Amino acid sequence: MNVKHPSKGRHLNDDFCEPIRSIHDGKLHWLSMFYDWLCAWEQLQLQPRRGCLSKETMFALKQTVLAAKLLAEYLLREVHCHYVLLGKFQTDNLEFRFGQYRQMCGANYNVSVTEIMESEKKLRILSVMKLVSHGNGDMTVRDFIAGCQAEVDVCDTDNECDANLSAFSSVLAECDDVCVSNCEMSALVFVGGYVGFKLKRKLSCIDCRLEFFTEKALECELPADDTFNYMANIDRGGLTWPTDLLVSIVVQCIIVFKCLVSQTHVSQFNLAKSQRAIMSGLSLQRCSSVCDMSGKCSGCGVAMTDIAQMCIKIVSNISLNNYSKSLADGHTKSKSLRKLSTLTK
Repeated sequence: MNVKHPSKGRHLNDDFCEPIRSIHDGKLHWLSMFYDWLCAWEQLQLQPRRGCLSKETMFALKQTVLAAKLLAEYLLREVHCHYVLLGKFQTDNLEFRFGQYRQMCGANYNVSVTEIMESEKKLRILSVMKLVSHGNGDMTVRDFIAGCQAEVDVCDTDNECDANLSAFSSVLAECDDVCVSNCEMSALVFVGGYVGFKLKRKLSCIDCRLEFFTEKALECELPADDTFNYMANIDRGGLTWPTDLLVSIVVQCIIVFKCLVSQTHVSQFNLAKSQRAIMSGLSLQRCSSVCDMSGKCSGCGVAMTDIAQMCIKIVSNISLNNYSKSLADGHTKSKSLRKLSTLTK
């Protein structure tokens, strides 16, 4: 239901992320079975919040599953589409547009085709009329186009904002005191495998690929434990085996990130506007001084620092994403504990 790209299943090695290509597709059969299961669950007539969904939630879920199945079958059989991406029908823009149709038709949920066509005409007129009214006076369409052109020119000339790295100049010196444990190293190897998986789609040169990862899948030659089995089930064989250079880049990025979120710099780092730019800039300086990234690729002539910068951005995204989630989880947990203490008192 969330598939929005035809090659998502190939990238994730997941059959359920493949598009629906025929009316005999197993995913349509799965939706039919799920709809029958919901009907059987509803027929139990359980009390809400006691083993059953609410009446409104159950109706919406059944309607969504059945509509998705019938819509896919119609597009494949009648319109002769090559494939169907059900995630395209659940985008925010489409839902927002349908919400406008409902509100313009008297907050009616079951709008007709005629009402949709009339609402679409009104929305197009409103989109043009917005150009006439302005807070500081009237603005014509010509002024609006000139302003858009000026914005485009500014965006073309401006590069990515330079991060204020001088405020974190002491981070590079503190990196020498940070150590990475063996347990963390095993996890960082998997992170390096994911970085290699992402680089595979961006690098076409074979020589560049061999510098950072191999085509061999990331497998464990030693007896596998529960941790490795868990990671293997998640990656589904898609990770590549990173080289020592790629693992070193990942390790240095994590060391820089640890220094940035340490007690000394965490307050200043959280208030910074361009956190990824700060981490990427410092990590590039750290990797340039620790790792051997001099020279260019013998095949395509691309500098190793340019490819290393791509790796650093991927690791920065992973680190900052996990960091923001951990902060959000901690805030939610503290809020729940506060509510619990209030109730227990």
